Amino acid sequence: MIEVDQYQRIRYLFAVQGLSQRAIARELGISRNTVRKYCAGAELPVPKPRRRTRPVITDEVKGWIQGYLKEDEQASQIRGAAKQRHTAWRIYERLRAEHAFAGSYEAVARLVRELRPEGKEVFIPLAWDPGDAMQADWGQAVVFLAGKPVKVHFFCARLCYSGLPFVALYPAERNEFLLDGHRQAFEFFQGVPHRVIYDNLRTVVREGWGWYVTQKQPGFQLLQAHYAFTSEFCNPGQGHEKGLVEGLVGWVRRNILTPVPHADDWEQLNDLLWQRYQDYRQHTLGGRRQTVAAAYEKERPCLLPLPAKPLETCRVQTCRVRPDSLVRVDNNHYSVPSRWVGQWVTVKAYPFRVELWAQGEKVAQHRRSFEAGRTLYDLSHYIGVLERKPRAAGQAKPVRETVAERIQAVRARLAQGPIGDREFVQILRLSLEYGQSALLAALDACQATGTVSYEAIRFQLLQQLQALPEPASGSNCLAFGPAIASTDLKAYDGLLKAGEVQ
Repeated sequence: MIEVDQYQRIRYLFAVQGLSQRAIARELGISRNTVRKYCAGAELPVPKPRRRTRPVITDEVKGWIQGYLKEDEQASQIRGAAKQRHTAWRIYERLRAEHAFAGSYEAVARLVRELRPEGKEVFIPLAWDPGDAMQADWGQAVVFLAGKPVKVHFFCARLCYSGLPFVALYPAERNEFLLDGHRQAFEFFQGVPHRVIYDNLRTVVREGWGWYVTQKQPGFQLLQAHYAFTSEFCNPGQGHEKGLVEGLVGWVRRNILTPVPHADDWEQLNDLLWQRYQDYRQHTLGGRRQTVAAAYEKERPCLLPLPAKPLETCRVQTCRVRPDSLVRVDNNHYSVPSRWVGQWVTVKAYPFRVELWAQGEKVAQHRRSFEAGRTLYDLSHYIGVLERKPRAAGQAKPVRETVAERIQAVRARLAQGPIGDREFVQILRLSLEYGQSALLAALDACQATGTVSYEAIRFQLLQQLQALPEPASGSNCLAFGPAIASTDLKAYDGLLKAGEVQ
C-alpha cells in the first residue's frame, strides 16, 4: 500500500503529464506493478490517519511579534522604505535566532496575518485559460420538502473559462456531500479542471488557511489524488478571490430557488433544480463575447480525463447489530437481516441512501433519513423471526410501520389463536413475494367472494400472475374433460322411410 501523496504524484504524472508507466516508475523509484495498479485511478490507497498537533503561541511570543510589526509601521514613514517590512518567514527566523523560539512557522504565519493591518484592496480583472480552473463553494436556502419548510445546502461549481455551472442540493455540508458534489460536477463537465479554488471549508482544510494551508482533510485529500487536480485556497473574508462561484451562489438563490420550490423528496428536488438552470448555457457573462455553451465547447477538450473508476462518495463506519436487528447511523436506526444480530457490519452512508455490508456482501439498503430519531424497518429482515414467533405479528413495529393498514386488518378476520397468527404471517410472506399492491388487489377479489384466507389470497395472486382462465360454463365444460367421439346420425335417416321399418 502506498501513501496518498505518492498516489497523487502517480495520477498527476499519468493523467496530466502523460508519462508512461515505465517513466513514472523510474522517476518515483517504485515498481512498474505499483504504477500499473494506481495510474488509471481504478485502485485507491487507504490514507493513514495523522495525529494533529497545535502549537501554542504565548503572550510573550505575541508581544515579540507585535514589536516587529511596530518596526514595520515606523519604517513605512521613511521615504523609499515602505516595502521593507517583515515577512512571516523573517519574523519566524528572528524569533528562533533572538528568543530560541521552538514553535512552528505555521503558527507564526497565522498570528502575523491576524495582527498585521491591511490597507484598501485593489482588485485586478482576471483572465482564465480553458480547462485551467474551477471554483467551488456552498450556499444555503429554504425549500418545501414534503410540504414542510427545510433549510438546504447547495453545492456550486463553476468552470472559470466558460462559466458553465453545476449545482446540487444536499441536506448538509458534510464530507460525503462534498465528495458527491465534486464527483457529479466532474461527470457533468465530462472532465476535471487542473485546479480547484476554494474558501477555507472545514470539510477541506484541516490546518491553516489561504496560502498557509498545511494539512487537508483525509477525505478531500483522497478526492484530490483520485481526480488528479490541485487545490488553492482563498484568504479568510476575501470572497472576491473566487468571485465567479460567489456570483453563482447568489444567482441560484435569486433565480433558481425563487419562487421557493416544492418537492416530495430530494431526488425530485434536484431534478427540478436541474431543469431550471439548463437555459444558463445560452447566457453570456458580462465582459465576454461568447455564450457559456460556446466557451464550454472550447474548454471541454482541455479538461483532464475522468479516472477509470469514480470515487465512492460515502462515509464508512462499522456497527454491531443490536438484538432488535438494528444499527445506529447518525441519530437514526436502520434494520438489518436478523441472521446478522450480534455481528459487526460495515455501514456506507451515501448522500441519500445507507448500505449495510457483511462479509463482502450487501445485506441491506435503506433510504437515508435526515429526521433525528427515526427508525427505518424492512419487513423482510424480520419475517423469519415472525414465522418462529407468530404471536408477535400483531404488535411488531416492522409490521405496523411497513405494511398497509388494510393488510394488517386481515388479521382480525382470521381464526383466533395460534392458527390465525401463523396464517397472518403467511400472508405477510406473500406481501414480500408478490408486493403489497398485488396483495391488496388479491384481497379485494377475496372480499368480493366473501372468503378471506391465506389459500384464497394465494390463489388470487397466482391467478393474477399466470392469467388463469375463469371456470368454464355450459357446453364448453366438455373441452376440459375426456374426448367423446360423435355419432353420424345420417345412418338412421333410412329408418324413417316408409315401409323400411321392420
